[in-house]
Amino acid sequence: MSRIESYDIHGGKILLFGDLHISSSFVGQHKNYVYECYKAMDLIKEKVAKENASAVIFLGDLFGVSEKNIRDRQFLMRTHNFFKLLNQSTNGNVFSVKGNHDMGDFTDFDYFEGTGLIKNPQYINYYGRKPGSKVDDGLEVRFHLVNYGDEHKALKLAGDATTATNIVLGHSDYYIEGATNWYSAGSDVELSQLTNFNGVALVFSGHIHTPSDEMLFTTIKNGDSIGLFYLGCPTRTMERYDDCWYTRFEYCEADDGTWSTSYDCLLMGLDPADEVFYPVEKFVSNEEDSPEADRKAESDKLTDIVKEIMDSRIMTGDLNRQIDMVPGVSSKVKKIAKDYVEKATKSISK
Repeated sequence: MSRIESYDIHGGKILLFGDLHISSSFVGQHKNYVYECYKAMDLIKEKVAKENASAVIFLGDLFGVSEKNIRDRQFLMRTHNFFKLLNQSTNGNVFSVKGNHDMGDFTDFDYFEGTGLIKNPQYINYYGRKPGSKVDDGLEVRFHLVNYGDEHKALKLAGDATTATNIVLGHSDYYIEGATNWYSAGSDVELSQLTNFNGVALVFSGHIHTPSDEMLFTTIKNGDSIGLFYLGCPTRTMERYDDCWYTRFEYCEADDGTWSTSYDCLLMGLDPADEVFYPVEKFVSNEEDSPEADRKAESDKLTDIVKEIMDSRIMTGDLNRQIDMVPGVSSKVKKIAKDYVEKATKSISK
């Protein structure tokens, strides 16, 4: 499916949400992961209705945790109705970045995009429009939807920064050296090295599930200052934090009477982690610090990495780079994964 270049939004509020990982089969350490998916969808519907949002944008990894397609038909119906309702509420303005879990051989992302319930344009133009007016005040923000793996591609920036703000909505382990220290970053997605992002003011990203505490800034090589923020994953596939963010953009009047677009990062209102997950001790043996336990944990992670890479069938581009971009994994395990994938790829090609 060829990618549409752009869509226009005229006034109103735009809401951003992080990774959903909607799955009917994932279990994890949750008391009921399916319920957490339904709860996340209900919360998003509530936010959209309360804010009277004119558009909704997701930051990738909409479907699946270790699978690419929803297997339970009733669950699929509930999910379909969720996106259908969002489209009805926003006049069809439901968009998403494409995450690593959304790629593969006709994933559910492809299905929902094919039915028109999700759109994945290159960018979205947001025009300022006062409430009740039928006339735009001008282009306020260009949102660039940067899919997983496209971090180094050129962007079609909106003029200069004095007339419109360029914002990247991505899905990657963007990192800032010495600042993004709450997760283990992969390689070559260091924000300061992305010279193609010169002219971009902010990056809001999925992929890293644990939410940011604050907006972090760096300077792009030979260029401008840029901010980075992770909203977090509302379904909390493995991470035990108590809440995450959604972001609201709105064209509004300032105290001095001027109009401009502002943004706020607001808490989702998730249930406390200790109510959602089983106690940690149920999943930790008395030998949790033993070399055997460490090896098992590394082995399990290795299995997940290889399965994700092979199941996604991302056979174009650099597979080693795909492995390097997996956060929270030691370099030793990544090397083993690269060796395994190389052998598997050679075997397939014979």
